[in-house]
Amino acid sequence: MNPFRRRSDREFVNAVRRNQRFRRPAGAVLIVLGFALLAFHVWGEVWMRRKALQLADAISDMQRPAPAEIRDTSAIVTYTIGFWSGIHLAQGAFLGTISLVLGVQLRFGGRKDRLLIHHFDLATNGQAPPGA
Repeated sequence: MNPFRRRSDREFVNAVRRNQRFRRPAGAVLIVLGFALLAFHVWGEVWMRRKALQLADAISDMQRPAPAEIRDTSAIVTYTIGFWSGIHLAQGAFLGTISLVLGVQLRFGGRKDRLLIHHFDLATNGQAPPGA
């Protein structure tokens, strides 16, 4: 197979057809994956926030005064949980948005390719494309 050989029109259009068969299902899968990632990471952030607040409330509701090292540790733990939750929420939002945008582009894009296939089919069947 010579990489410098020019492909015929039929080979090129067949490659575009194979690509089009892949685009729509892959786009739908990426859209679903993007929404799932966004929903999962938002749910995870809400869950982590609730756990951090429960931890802070448990420390503050102690009957006797808590030693200073426990108060300091609880503040560090709640801060760490919040920071971890924020990092993962940003990561999930970023990956979910990329997946969603690529999915929409794959699912609803490719108009030029569809028009090329349509006009090639019309030309090879002996019909003139509309407007020609």
